[in-house]
Amino acid sequence: MNTLRKFFKFADKTNRNRFYRSIVLGVVEALLQAMKMPAIYLIVKGVVSHSLSTGTILAATGILVGSIAVQIFISCFSKMAQTRGGYETCADKRIEIANHLRYAPMGFFNKNSLGYITSVTTNTMENLSDVATRVVMVVTQGVFEAALITLVLYVFDWRIGLVATAGIVFFFLANFFLQRKAKKLAPRKMAADSEIVQKTMEFIGGIAEAKSYGISAENDKQLSDAIDESSAINTDMELSFTPYMGVQSWLVKMTGVAMCALSLLFCIGGSMGLAECAVMLIASFMVFAALDTAGMFSALLRVVDSSVDKANEVLSIPNMDIDGKDIAVASHDIEMKNVSFAYEDRKIVNDVSLFVPSGSTVAFVGPSGGGKTTICHLISRFWDVDEGSVTLDGKDVREYSMDSLMKNFSFVFQSVYLFHDTIANNIR
Repeated sequence: MNTLRKFFKFADKTNRNRFYRSIVLGVVEALLQAMKMPAIYLIVKGVVSHSLSTGTILAATGILVGSIAVQIFISCFSKMAQTRGGYETCADKRIEIANHLRYAPMGFFNKNSLGYITSVTTNTMENLSDVATRVVMVVTQGVFEAALITLVLYVFDWRIGLVATAGIVFFFLANFFLQRKAKKLAPRKMAADSEIVQKTMEFIGGIAEAKSYGISAENDKQLSDAIDESSAINTDMELSFTPYMGVQSWLVKMTGVAMCALSLLFCIGGSMGLAECAVMLIASFMVFAALDTAGMFSALLRVVDSSVDKANEVLSIPNMDIDGKDIAVASHDIEMKNVSFAYEDRKIVNDVSLFVPSGSTVAFVGPSGGGKTTICHLISRFWDVDEGSVTLDGKDVREYSMDSLMKNFSFVFQSVYLFHDTIANNIR
């Protein structure tokens, strides 16, 4: 339940309402599924009592055909609601993550690789849109359908209803151990997915350097190891889950057998009518069909849980202080006054002062690691200085809103593709 609650909270209000609507429609669909039992009862009772009339046949047929027709109609709307909810939730979250990272402190990108961030916005979101939505809907609908059919069983015979209830209890007991196992493996699964994305990006980005320096074998090995780990965890998950899913399936099948056996015994003993017995025999095949499917999908609930946690982890990063003023500059004079800055414990810029008049051209020249790029980042407030100040048009860059500050800067980064065009067009 915590996983389901977390998933629904993850979605925005519009898509959350779509999921709720899908669940409500699923409950109605389960009720229509249960309506087959009264229709079957009418036919069987008419045959047993030798009183089967045209009216009875038409009534039973009407119930069956009507319930199936409405079920198809409702299923269409239910599936569309959950599909739209899943895809639009993940699309919106991708955009939300991108907008959030615009104002994330650069220290976040030091501590988290580009592969991890890419994995969250690709693999994790893909899992949520394709897998999570289906898992959540199948599990909830399976539970509701089994519960509603069990309630109908109580109407016909409370003893068989108790047997079905006991089967559901044993099913959830087995599912508890399945979820506990999944909880242990889910973090390893998510880590392997992130690692394979990171190593693939490193492999593609480093092909030229690896060939130039003759380290292709090492580059290949890192990617191969990531692929092997991903394969290993997927195999381990399947092998670990299969016994639990087998026990779940066996329990529901045995409960169905017990329902059949007891119905026959009650009928032979005279405490259950033949018509009721026939309905119970048919119901024993219906009651756990959806629940059995839900049990298979429930193994992935922990992956859903971990996926939501990873996305929320990125969204919970504290933003830089961006709520400054919208300032229109009169000139583009840039000045640094006694600026010091360190990456964690490693000081890069130490008490640096400079003045760049508007309209001038400046080149920062020095050895690799000397702080040239860092100074550019401090001027444009990719980082905030530890000491001193950076001003644009005489105003501290921290006084500007982020958008009004960025209007005054254009960048060509070190690792970028340049188009065969003018410098102006390349930085626009």
